[in-house]
Amino acid sequence: MAHTPILDAGDGSVRFTPKKTKIKVLVDRHFELCRKHEDYALGGTPLVSAIGYSLNQDQALRRFLDDGRLPATNNISERHLRRPASGRKRWLFGASQQ
Repeated sequence: MAHTPILDAGDGSVRFTPKKTKIKVLVDRHFELCRKHEDYALGGTPLVSAIGYSLNQDQALRRFLDDGRLPATNNISERHLRRPASGRKRWLFGASQQ
Protein backbone atom coordinates (compact mmCIF):
# COMPACT_ATOMS: atom_id res chain seq x y z
CA MET A 1 0.00 0.00 0.00
CA ALA A 2 1.58 3.26 -1.09
CA HIS A 3 1.39 6.20 1.28
CA THR A 4 1.07 9.72 -0.02
CA PRO A 5 3.30 12.06 1.96
CA ILE A 6 1.41 14.81 3.76
CA LEU A 7 2.93 18.25 3.39
CA ASP A 8 2.92 20.13 6.63
CA ALA A 9 3.39 23.79 7.51
CA GLY A 10 5.51 22.78 10.51
CA ASP A 11 2.87 23.07 13.20
CA GLY A 12 1.45 19.59 12.68
CA SER A 13 -2.05 20.82 11.88
CA VAL A 14 -2.36 18.88 8.61
CA ARG A 15 -1.22 15.59 10.13
CA PHE A 16 -3.35 16.09 13.25
CA THR A 17 -6.75 15.21 11.73
CA PRO A 18 -5.93 11.71 10.39
CA LYS A 19 -4.33 10.78 13.71
CA LYS A 20 -7.35 11.90 15.68
CA THR A 21 -9.89 10.14 13.49
CA LYS A 22 -8.25 6.89 12.38
CA ILE A 23 -5.35 6.05 14.65
CA LYS A 24 -6.97 7.14 17.91
CA VAL A 25 -9.53 4.35 17.54
CA LEU A 26 -6.72 1.78 17.24
CA VAL A 27 -4.80 3.20 20.20
CA ASP A 28 -7.93 3.22 22.36
CA ARG A 29 -8.61 -0.40 21.40
CA HIS A 30 -5.03 -1.36 22.32
CA PHE A 31 -5.33 0.07 25.82
CA GLU A 32 -8.80 -1.42 26.23
CA LEU A 33 -7.40 -4.87 25.44
CA CYS A 34 -4.46 -4.32 27.79
CA ARG A 35 -6.79 -3.46 30.66
CA LYS A 36 -9.05 -6.41 29.83
CA HIS A 37 -6.22 -8.97 29.79
CA GLU A 38 -4.12 -7.47 32.58
CA ASP A 39 -5.70 -9.69 35.26
CA TYR A 40 -5.76 -12.86 33.14
CA ALA A 41 -2.15 -12.94 31.93
CA LEU A 42 0.16 -15.33 33.75
CA GLY A 43 2.56 -13.61 36.14
CA GLY A 44 6.22 -13.40 35.22
CA THR A 45 5.63 -13.78 31.49
CA PRO A 46 6.76 -11.33 28.80
CA LEU A 47 3.08 -10.59 28.12
CA VAL A 48 2.59 -9.29 31.66
CA SER A 49 5.67 -7.09 31.27
CA ALA A 50 4.43 -5.71 27.94
CA ILE A 51 0.94 -5.00 29.27
CA GLY A 52 2.34 -3.38 32.40
CA TYR A 53 4.71 -1.19 30.41
CA SER A 54 1.97 -0.16 28.02
CA LEU A 55 -0.46 0.78 30.80
CA ASN A 56 2.22 2.60 32.81
CA GLN A 57 3.22 4.63 29.75
CA ASP A 58 -0.35 5.34 28.60
CA GLN A 59 -0.02 9.12 28.57
CA ALA A 60 3.38 9.11 26.85
CA LEU A 61 2.28 6.58 24.24
CA ARG A 62 -0.76 8.73 23.38
CA ARG A 63 1.24 11.97 23.06
CA PHE A 64 1.66 11.62 19.28
CA LEU A 65 -2.14 11.82 18.91
CA ASP A 66 -2.22 15.35 20.33
CA ASP A 67 0.80 16.75 18.48
CA GLY A 68 0.84 16.29 14.71
CA ARG A 69 4.59 16.96 14.59
CA LEU A 70 5.39 13.74 16.44
CA PRO A 71 5.68 10.56 14.38
CA ALA A 72 3.75 7.48 15.45
CA THR A 73 6.92 5.38 15.41
CA ASN A 74 10.55 5.93 16.33
CA ASN A 75 11.92 4.18 13.25
CA ILE A 76 14.16 7.12 12.34
CA SER A 77 15.76 7.12 15.81
CA GLU A 78 16.23 3.35 15.74
CA ARG A 79 17.86 3.56 12.31
CA HIS A 80 20.32 6.19 13.53
CA LEU A 81 21.21 4.10 16.59
CA ARG A 82 21.82 1.04 14.44
CA ARG A 83 24.58 2.74 12.41
CA PRO A 84 27.23 2.86 15.15
CA ALA A 85 26.24 -0.54 16.52
CA SER A 86 26.57 -2.32 13.19
CA GLY A 87 29.58 -0.19 12.28
CA ARG A 88 31.49 -1.35 15.36
CA LYS A 89 31.58 -4.88 14.01
CA ARG A 90 32.78 -3.72 10.61
CA TRP A 91 35.31 -1.24 11.98
CA LEU A 92 36.82 -3.65 14.50
CA PHE A 93 39.32 -5.07 12.02
CA GLY A 94 39.17 -2.29 9.44
CA ALA A 95 42.60 -0.91 10.33
CA SER A 96 44.30 -4.17 11.23
CA GLN A 97 47.86 -4.84 10.14
CA GLN A 98 48.32 -7.58 7.54
